Amino acid sequence: MQNKLTLSSLLLTSTLLAACGGGGGGSSSPDTTNNPSVGDNTNPSTGDNPPPTNEVPATAFSGLLFSATGDINQGAELWASDGTEAGTRLIKDLNEAGSSNPHNFVKAGNVHFFVASNNVNGKELWKTDGTAAGTTLVKDIHPSGDANPALLTALGSKLIFVASDDTDRAIWVSDGTADGTVRVTNGSTGVKPGVPSEMVAFNNKVYFAAGAEGTIQSELWSTDGTTAGTQLHRVNPNRMPSDGLPAGIVTPYIGASIRQMVANDNSLFFIGNNGAVNANFAALRIDTNNNVQRLGSDSGINELELVSFASDNAGVAYSYNFGGGDIAGFYAKNNFARRAVTTFGQGVSRPTNLTAIGDKLLFAVDADNGGEELWITSGFFNGTTRVKDIRTGNADSDIRDMVALGNKAIFVAKDGAPGGMQVGEQRAGEQLWVTDGTANNTIKINDQAANISQFKQVSGKLYFTASSATHGNELWVTDGTFAGTKMVKDISNGSNSSNPLLVGAPQVVVAIEER
Repeated sequence: MQNKLTLSSLLLTSTLLAACGGGGGGSSSPDTTNNPSVGDNTNPSTGDNPPPTNEVPATAFSGLLFSATGDINQGAELWASDGTEAGTRLIKDLNEAGSSNPHNFVKAGNVHFFVASNNVNGKELWKTDGTAAGTTLVKDIHPSGDANPALLTALGSKLIFVASDDTDRAIWVSDGTADGTVRVTNGSTGVKPGVPSEMVAFNNKVYFAAGAEGTIQSELWSTDGTTAGTQLHRVNPNRMPSDGLPAGIVTPYIGASIRQMVANDNSLFFIGNNGAVNANFAALRIDTNNNVQRLGSDSGINELELVSFASDNAGVAYSYNFGGGDIAGFYAKNNFARRAVTTFGQGVSRPTNLTAIGDKLLFAVDADNGGEELWITSGFFNGTTRVKDIRTGNADSDIRDMVALGNKAIFVAKDGAPGGMQVGEQRAGEQLWVTDGTANNTIKINDQAANISQFKQVSGKLYFTASSATHGNELWVTDGTFAGTKMVKDISNGSNSSNPLLVGAPQVVVAIEER
């Protein structure tokens, strides 16, 4: 392939923080099956070694799907990895004239869906079983342009997503076949939903936030993947419809402004307005019978994180600012009582990076004018302490992207050591850390990785992207130890970058380089 257009080294990528997993924008379902023994090609019946191949049995595929740029004649294409160098391979070059830029990888049932663009179709829905032959276009939804599928959300064996056809942008459903990929919302549902801004699977449906009756205020909707099964849930009882009002009567439209949706086994949590005009926003939950409960109300609520504690004590952690200070807290699973972990003084930075490990809640906050550091609570009314002064003095450790991995948490932070190859002052000095909630076991697990981003857990492994002094931006993996944190493979040799895309979607192409 000559004169190949390579784009991925010039792309800015969007990433999802916490992990990760779940949820937010297009929610993904992690693949938790066992990894195949990719590196062993020996035929057990003959002992002979067959010719090398990138193909793996469709039923055996398990691991990470991602986009990367390989050699100089290959753009950003579809790759897979089991966390080993030998098991990291190109699946298929979908666009021999450029980059197919695969992204938004989601598994629904046994089908691995993603979005890509070849040199024939625009940005459309694809699927793969981990083999070149099994990587195919599901359907050309928008033959005259880009379908731009987004918010890909698994609902059992079905995929719910948003896409554009020749008419407009709407909700679609797919079972992995062309005939089974159909439009769900088409205006016949009564109050036609607008384009969703969030989607999350809960109670055998996909709930989403979208405007109603032509307004821009987000309401709560749900769909089972059929037009008849798509309905509006009136979270705000004071909400007035914009239709059917007497002539000459002007009534303000009171919307729920749904956002920050997360779900566990028996509740969907979200932030919204279920009161009067300009009322304080509330943390709300809806149960499996679609009953709405107000958990707490404050105009400063702006972060909900799904967390799971030990002893089946699962719920949602929250963080918000109110008149008297800043709070990190938790809504208990069984009675949904609001339990404040601790209240920090007014003007203190809002607690962030809420992460549960075991029966403890970790978070980052500058609570004592000593800079932002790592804190932990083992009790919801007391027992809140600073874990460690990672960066001594009054400087912030700038903790970000904290994600639970077993009984530990992985995060990025600064301790004031030299920063290596980081791009830009904001990320200079950042390194990868692990903690079990104690000071002695809060340690750096790598001092070579730089520009760390895109955490994604698959099959019990935590993948991310990073660069080093001798290698460009490549795929890395960690098990939470120093020895187990390493570059998986130098996909683009030497200091060149393969620019792996694990989560999110490519953003603006700033230039095109012809090679």
